[in-house]
Amino acid sequence: MIMKAKKFVMLLAALLPIMASAYDAAIKNADGKIIYYNNINSNMVEVTYRDTSFSDYSYTGSIVIPSKTRPTSWGSLVKSIGKQAFYGCETLTSVTIPNSVTSIGDNAFKDCSSLTSITIPNSVTSIGDNAFEDCSSLTSITIPNSVTSIGDNAFNYCSSLTTVTLNSNAIVSKNNIRKIFGVHVPEYVIIGDDVTSIGEGAFYNCYGLTSITIPSSVTSIGYGAFAWCDGLKKVIVSDIAAWCGIKFGSEFVDELLVDDLVGANPLLYAHHLYSDENTEIKDLVIPNSVTSIGNGAFMECYGLKSVTIGNSVTSIGAYAFDGCSGLTSVTIPNSVTSIGKWAFSGCSGLNSVTIPNSVTSIGAYAFVGCSGLKSVTIPSSVTSIGEWAFSGCSGLNSVTIPNSVTSIGEGGFRDCSGLKSVIIGNGVTSIGANAFRDCSGLKFVTIGNNAKFIGENAFDGADITTVISLIEDPLYMNYGETSKYRVFSQKTFNNAILYVPKGTIDKYKAASGWKDFVNIKEGLPTDVVLSDISDMTKVNDFDFTQNDYYITLDQNDKRGTAWETGNAKQQILYNVVIPAEMSNVLALQMAYSGNSGSKGWWARASNGGLYCYAAPRSGAVLNLNKGDIVVFETSAGVDNAITLTNGNGEPDGPFTFVKTSDGMAYYCTMTADGQLGFCGVKNKGYITSIKVYSNKPTGIQNVVKEVLSPDGEIYDLFGRKMTSLKKGINIVGGKKVVKK
Repeated sequence: MIMKAKKFVMLLAALLPIMASAYDAAIKNADGKIIYYNNINSNMVEVTYRDTSFSDYSYTGSIVIPSKTRPTSWGSLVKSIGKQAFYGCETLTSVTIPNSVTSIGDNAFKDCSSLTSITIPNSVTSIGDNAFEDCSSLTSITIPNSVTSIGDNAFNYCSSLTTVTLNSNAIVSKNNIRKIFGVHVPEYVIIGDDVTSIGEGAFYNCYGLTSITIPSSVTSIGYGAFAWCDGLKKVIVSDIAAWCGIKFGSEFVDELLVDDLVGANPLLYAHHLYSDENTEIKDLVIPNSVTSIGNGAFMECYGLKSVTIGNSVTSIGAYAFDGCSGLTSVTIPNSVTSIGKWAFSGCSGLNSVTIPNSVTSIGAYAFVGCSGLKSVTIPSSVTSIGEWAFSGCSGLNSVTIPNSVTSIGEGGFRDCSGLKSVIIGNGVTSIGANAFRDCSGLKFVTIGNNAKFIGENAFDGADITTVISLIEDPLYMNYGETSKYRVFSQKTFNNAILYVPKGTIDKYKAASGWKDFVNIKEGLPTDVVLSDISDMTKVNDFDFTQNDYYITLDQNDKRGTAWETGNAKQQILYNVVIPAEMSNVLALQMAYSGNSGSKGWWARASNGGLYCYAAPRSGAVLNLNKGDIVVFETSAGVDNAITLTNGNGEPDGPFTFVKTSDGMAYYCTMTADGQLGFCGVKNKGYITSIKVYSNKPTGIQNVVKEVLSPDGEIYDLFGRKMTSLKKGINIVGGKKVVKK
């Protein structure tokens, strides 16, 4: 009996420490605060709570956890923050965790409602479930790159948390951040420099997120990473070159669909790109270090106004600027060889595009829906135009397809309702189905002599008045006017004149699809120009429809001359001064009308267009070289806007000119070096653009960085005398000289 009593006493004595407390040691810090520990092994401990309950408010105020339990050689290493260690410590305000700690347990700081500051050291590899849940006073947190796992709801209900810095690639690349932060996803997230990949669905449905900062270290962002982040307003990127190289979404580049990019690029939700917290990028410059602009790089970035692409870029990826509706201008350098599909689709504010001679292919849908696009220059280097490439470009009024192009894809120019004339070069062998369908304003079409296939409905939906076919042996068109798949509309078959090569009229009258034309004539109309400018260089383009277009004319920068119509006195064009009576227009130049003394002005209307303002006529000249071609395009027909003849009815200079069949433009060809004179017709019509093409843009004799004393008089390419060399091509002593 005595023996049994002794055993009971010994067992009770063994149990008492467990029943009395939940810790193995209680050690006072130098600041007098007691920290409670449990042993992990002989030389490692974890921080725990006091007594038997973890909600007994073991800790208050500021707590500094040491790396060792004692500052002596035999002190145990503090290795972890145990489960529920600080649970419910409502008066705890800050905690300093040492670099010895590798893990923070489940619920470790849960319900620490007064905790405002905590630093997680770079030694921590794991953070448990609900570790900081309901820390409602915590405003910011940094997750170091050492962390490889974070439990569910680790920061749930941290309602004051506004800024999070995520330095852990393991976390960002493999986790859904909302599972970690719960319903209170912070407004501002900064991705740290150690992160290389943002995983699929990483920020999925983080609707409270308003700003995301992405460093240059990130090379890929997975599918749906930012899907449904509807509150996102800013994407902050400090390195544009790195951003251009990020891979968004799908791995299947060749079969890339917009669905593959959905949610991957945060710009699809933010729509605004920033270089820092306060500076929005509106005028984007792609640096010269970039060779390729990645797929979807700037997709739906509404804030962009202009884009200048560096001269090392060779390709513009699919969807690169898709939906950038605020974009008004883009500069594409000669280094670019390909423009990807959907690259500029939906850029409704874009009004003109010059595609450089280096580009060989224009991808499918590349400019679809660019409704503001009024002019596009397709160079002779382009061999293919992808399907629907310019569909819906309702502002386009004319298109010339150069001889280099061999195919026009399906729907290539469909729904271009403003298109009035189309010249298809002799290199084109295939015109896809619906290529020019529903171009309701189309009146004039020229088809080159090498066309072998014209798809169904290619020109349907347009009331064309003139069709010129240069095909010697008319190709077989399976569908006639009664078929719903007809190539031309019934109105075109019935009302248009089909012009065919001499000696081929009988072939056309017998050929399927061609014989349905009621009016077929041999030869070409006398008022139609077929000038091939595809191999020429456009050396000047005055587009007067652009609201931000200005012309500077002064004594040192002469573009031509004006004259008094009474005595033909030549005078210099002076710097433009807008008179009070013309405050809503831009005066281009002034002349006097004979003895009446009334002022005649070349003016630019506030809604676009160059016109003669006051006097019956106002003249101007261009200084040109032999072989140059000048194209005058007008708003209401050339007869209402301009005259090119002198008092004798002859061309006012050494040039010939022809009027396009639709009457909207003149093509003038210089037969010798000299001046091309033209006059406006008072208030009847606008000149929308003046384009100058030259066969002699190069032939540079010498390249110099600086010429201090040039040998001979200095002129620019338009014959304007200058007092000194300007950057670019100069004419010095009859030779072309470049100043860099």
